[in-house]
Amino acid sequence: MSLAEFPDIAKNVAFANGNTHPELGKRVAALLGIELSPVKFARFADTETYVRHEESVRGKLLVAFQTHAPVDGNSTADSFYQHLQMIDAGARGGAAKVMAVAPCMAGSRQDRQVLPREAVSADLNLDLLRSAGATHFVTVDIHDTHTLTSFRKPGVYDHLTAQPALRAKLAELMIGDQDDYIMIAPDEGHSKILRAQAELLGVELKDMVKTRDKHREVVSHVGRVGDVEGKTCFIMDDMISTGGTVASAAEKLHESGAKRIYVAATHPWFSGSAAERLADAPIEQIIVTDTLPIRDEVQERLGNKLQIVSSAELIADGLKQILIGGSVSGLYEGQGGNYS
Repeated sequence: MSLAEFPDIAKNVAFANGNTHPELGKRVAALLGIELSPVKFARFADTETYVRHEESVRGKLLVAFQTHAPVDGNSTADSFYQHLQMIDAGARGGAAKVMAVAPCMAGSRQDRQVLPREAVSADLNLDLLRSAGATHFVTVDIHDTHTLTSFRKPGVYDHLTAQPALRAKLAELMIGDQDDYIMIAPDEGHSKILRAQAELLGVELKDMVKTRDKHREVVSHVGRVGDVEGKTCFIMDDMISTGGTVASAAEKLHESGAKRIYVAATHPWFSGSAAERLADAPIEQIIVTDTLPIRDEVQERLGNKLQIVSSAELIADGLKQILIGGSVSGLYEGQGGNYS
């Protein structure tokens, strides 16, 4: 995945790393064989943020790397705004192109209007990234890939996926008869995405029916789940936020006679009391990537129940293909990836 064999391309890339999840950006840049381009981040007394690229980016392709997450008392919105500033500073500094890379994108779940007068944050944020100067946008396992089409004109986007990597971890757990295992979509909307992963594992896919209360806060699953008694269940999702969906699904599967339950998800938000909820749920293991920084207290609470899979390799592989003009979809050929 290194750009060592493409020195003319590598020397024309400036990799600016945000401070939301700097370790991930460092690993991606190292895998690509690119040195980090220094960026100064500061905060004024009134809490406004300051961003400046400390080396020239004129004429270069600037990779502005920032996952959107709450860290160090700052909100996801703060993280997103810092990303906008990195992009804007690069565009004003004469960068030939600016590639905004957000392993997890802010607002991606708010991708449509359910009720009148609701904001569609996903479209708004993509518009803001483009307005700031981003000519290319790259993300991993966005909630709905159709959201990305709003960035298409005049920008370009690429969608990477951790699904094959997560599936490979689940495959390691399979011993004996494939009929003893079953893939679970925790809601009907995720079924289409998971069908290819279930087929590649050689297991059945089953949908669960999810409901929410009138405030859209409390998640529950309806009815007894058939055909899971004595089986090992794999729940796959794009993210874990409060843990309500996977905890409810696990409880219902356990009540329905499931032998073991494993959870795999790309984005580990672990918001609020998610760690406590999941620690108490009948789940053997929770497998996630590191597209988001995971707080120490979450790792301590979940202990050996939590397994973290690096996303640096899949991001570096994707960026290399983009930078050399290769094929991103080719990375997932035969892998059933949910990419665009």
